Amino acid sequence: METTEERIAHAKALFDQGFEAYNQGKFQVARDAYAACVDERQILVDEGHTELLPNLAGTRMNLAICLRQLGELSLARTTYDTALNDYQKLIDQGRTELLPSLVRTRMNLAVCLGKLGELSLARSTYETVLNDYQKLIDQGRIELLPSLALTHSNLANCLKDLKDFLTCETHYQKAFNLQQNLQKIGQLFPDAISIIKDIADWHRHPQRPPQPDKPKAFKLAKLGLDWLDELLSRLSDASTNLMLTKNLPLFQLATELALELKHPDQAYLILERSKSRVLVEQMLRERAEPGSQVDENLRTQYSQLRAKLRQLVNQLGSSNSASPDGDSTTRFFEPTTRNAEFIPEQTEQLWQQQQDIEQQLDKVRRQITKQDPAFGEAIQPSTLNLEEVTALIPENTLVIAFEQNPDFLRLYPITKQAIFTPLQIDLPAKEVDKQAKTFQDKMREYASAKNATRLRKTVDKLGKWLNAQLKESLTELTAHNKYQEIILIPHVAWHLLPIHLVKIENEALAIHYPLHYLPSMQILRLISERPPASQDKGCIIANPTQDLAGAEQESQTVYKIRGHTDQLIARQEAKLSTVRQVLNNSQHSHFSCHGSFDQDLTQAGLHMADGLLPAIEMFTSIRMDNPRLVVMSACETAQIKPTLADEYMGLSSSFLFAGAHNVLATQWPVEDNATRLLMENFYQNLNEGLSAVKALQHAQHQLRTMTKETVRERFPNITIGGKPYTYESPYYWAGFVLIGDGK
Repeated sequence: METTEERIAHAKALFDQGFEAYNQGKFQVARDAYAACVDERQILVDEGHTELLPNLAGTRMNLAICLRQLGELSLARTTYDTALNDYQKLIDQGRTELLPSLVRTRMNLAVCLGKLGELSLARSTYETVLNDYQKLIDQGRIELLPSLALTHSNLANCLKDLKDFLTCETHYQKAFNLQQNLQKIGQLFPDAISIIKDIADWHRHPQRPPQPDKPKAFKLAKLGLDWLDELLSRLSDASTNLMLTKNLPLFQLATELALELKHPDQAYLILERSKSRVLVEQMLRERAEPGSQVDENLRTQYSQLRAKLRQLVNQLGSSNSASPDGDSTTRFFEPTTRNAEFIPEQTEQLWQQQQDIEQQLDKVRRQITKQDPAFGEAIQPSTLNLEEVTALIPENTLVIAFEQNPDFLRLYPITKQAIFTPLQIDLPAKEVDKQAKTFQDKMREYASAKNATRLRKTVDKLGKWLNAQLKESLTELTAHNKYQEIILIPHVAWHLLPIHLVKIENEALAIHYPLHYLPSMQILRLISERPPASQDKGCIIANPTQDLAGAEQESQTVYKIRGHTDQLIARQEAKLSTVRQVLNNSQHSHFSCHGSFDQDLTQAGLHMADGLLPAIEMFTSIRMDNPRLVVMSACETAQIKPTLADEYMGLSSSFLFAGAHNVLATQWPVEDNATRLLMENFYQNLNEGLSAVKALQHAQHQLRTMTKETVRERFPNITIGGKPYTYESPYYWAGFVLIGDGK
């Protein structure tokens, strides 16, 4: 039989389980855990453990929040009411320290009432909450100022639904003024971003008194993005993805306002800004660290200061984010936590400590950036302006940047002269996601079964879908036919699709133009700031797992074409320790080996003789010697790690981060013999002085037009029905993509 202490501990474990599940968006799991915790604590209270009453009330409030998230609004309402009664009884008994918890619960009840359509009752409840918070703040509870701002914003949203627009304007203004004051003293809070998004959106409302103000709305949206950057620098690594993903509507609103005001350049720069923020978030979440060339003392200081900052932010109760309608996980804690016990003097002291540490951390980051520019740019990228973007683009080059929104796709045409108004295509993100996933799944399935016919048909089918969606728009963008090169910057699931298969004038885009990909213009700037690329002192990693005879032959050919200048590391010699050492000093790298992709970047990578060289190492420890090119003649090396926001993290991008100017990688499992032929032609084209992007274009054209007689000469034993076949199908030649500056 469990002891009382064990039962209390079990109830606390259930609460913690609910808390973690909620923060991960697993609301049903959280609901069940909180419901079980309520039952357990109620039994303990009934047995006389009245010290658990505050915990019971807090658990009820959290359960009610889960119920509301799941749409069980009536049950959520009664659960809130029960929690309010519990708190009120305790306060009547002298537990006045629980007043903030009572007010928080009432605020969440108001949110629920609004969802139920009881707007008048929600309004009066919000007004009561405002008065309660103001009284507590007047008594010195200054840590409740963010809650006061949030309540003003929630009340304004409610008044907007009630069409009381004049009073609505008043409360939005009060919410904004409070946020401004908090920001000035370094005390932004996660809800502030959702609030300022609502305020910016309100400024373009047609019935805003005295009139809509779109320029002010745009100014507010951009201010919100600045605040988001400031806030994300303080959050724990585990919190930033949730925070960033939840606030993507602010980026989208800012983009829409820029386009409505006829500023396409500003709209695209906001898109670039969102990509940069996602990169920072992913880098920190994957625990990217400064390279080994950074002074050990700086590395230690960076790690220690980040840990101290996270600890302080957690103490101040601002390390979690909240939903826009007011269910704040900042206050999604048991009422007995430290954040409910601060006295004003302690809070102000911690705020000052936070600001001091932020200043120290910024200084250390700048010092690290001098020694490891890639890491510095990744964790704290400077925002691009129009002049910087256009300066990165070569003459006669067209950049086509994708922006996938939930309901439509935008294509931004960018040249050295300007960023132009984007084309908009009615194409929902769900359809793009579905196509990408179906394509990936089928290609892996048919590659595993070695079913070349199905592989060809799958690529052809996807090509038809891409044509149906993009051909008209891409034809329009390239109509003048004056461009000598195309750069594609995909967005979210588009990184997983071979956009270069879209046909222009009955020819695939990749054949019609020299074409390469970039994750973002920010990455092109990072590459451009490196010294001129080299291509000497290379290494060739050949068949480490000793089961790829074709790959080993390919490597020998590459070794010969490159004039025997590279270090050839084959079979069992290609151990992890050897490869790591060589990579750090290589100015050219070629991998002929197995590759694999996984959502966990510690499991995605290239297979060496004694294990996996994971993608994450290029973000943490390996820094290459400014190579012109890394070639991965392996399966699925161009795959990436998608998020709801955007994506960048993957094997190919990890080599860009580690120092490469270009990465030649694969979008699907490639056919061995076609790969050998393409690689041989590619390297021969490089030897003839072609740029990397033109060398790939010519190699793809050479492979797809290769005659049966040539194929028979090269591979006499490869036939279909006793006859040699060609490599005309895009399955054979289009799987390879060049990612980088193309030079």
